[in-house]
Amino acid sequence: DRSGRATGDPSLRQYLAESTKAIDFHVAVFRKPIFLYGYYTKSRRDVSQSPFLVMREKPAPDADGAVHQGSEADPSARKKQAETLGVTSVEEQICGPIQELLGVSILNNPPPRPPNGGSTNARDSRQGNDSGKSNDNNGGVLYGMIKFHASGREDMNVRMLVRNDSDTCHGRPFCVQIIDSLRPITSEQQLRDLVDTINCNHAENKTDQPEEKNKEHTRVISYGNNPLGVGIAPKDFKLVPSKVFSGLQQDTETKVKHYGCYCWSQKELPTTGEATDEDLTTFILGQVKFPLEIKQKTPIRVLHRRANLIRERSILQ
Repeated sequence: DRSGRATGDPSLRQYLAESTKAIDFHVAVFRKPIFLYGYYTKSRRDVSQSPFLVMREKPAPDADGAVHQGSEADPSARKKQAETLGVTSVEEQICGPIQELLGVSILNNPPPRPPNGGSTNARDSRQGNDSGKSNDNNGGVLYGMIKFHASGREDMNVRMLVRNDSDTCHGRPFCVQIIDSLRPITSEQQLRDLVDTINCNHAENKTDQPEEKNKEHTRVISYGNNPLGVGIAPKDFKLVPSKVFSGLQQDTETKVKHYGCYCWSQKELPTTGEATDEDLTTFILGQVKFPLEIKQKTPIRVLHRRANLIRERSILQ
């Protein structure tokens, strides 16, 4: 030791007892990340995929507490305030029950710090990895967090539905990453209970089939009975290894997507007898041959996070 005493010297114990008042031991226990994979549908046009926060300028109250609008408002007194768009989000509807079941605490996490002193984008800051570290605290260790990742995203006013006449259309793939949960998933019953909670399936009408929401078009259906429009596929919700999460975004470039929209015509379309989808397709597209190869530029709204490239796409039918 530093005092020159031999390790076996009996006086060493006495020396340590006299020179050391207390010894603190710190023990860290953590759980490996859990990954849940599934498909979701969204039947409402006022639900975003992740919480949609925007900063808007609003007039600040004066000394009397009154808020002036219009010409009476002082431009210098306007203050930016956060505002949430939409009634809820897919992330909140899916991650909320999972967080409640597994017990995910974020109280001990370091506060997030924007890189280079700039602002933090809510969407970009959630991008992490499967090692228990995140961009939220500049590489610091997380003591608990739940993250929602999806294969692509739809706009808030666009529905995400399922075609019941397709064997390849199950909804939008997603993966929930749970870091250091207090409780594990130990049974299939826990997964079924999560599905019933997210889909708002009551005991008397539990179902493993998609719930038909759109009565005017029976080919379009969504999962569950959630009044906020979010549901997940019961049979496909499962535990997966971390490699599934890692390849989620790569699958976005190769998967087959189904799009549908309502079309309005100022004039009546010519038909013979009862019109069908094939008749309208032939009338509108004429002699177009499928698959149709197109070249798609990167949309302006995503240029801040994607390379400005021209990507080849195929319209199959």
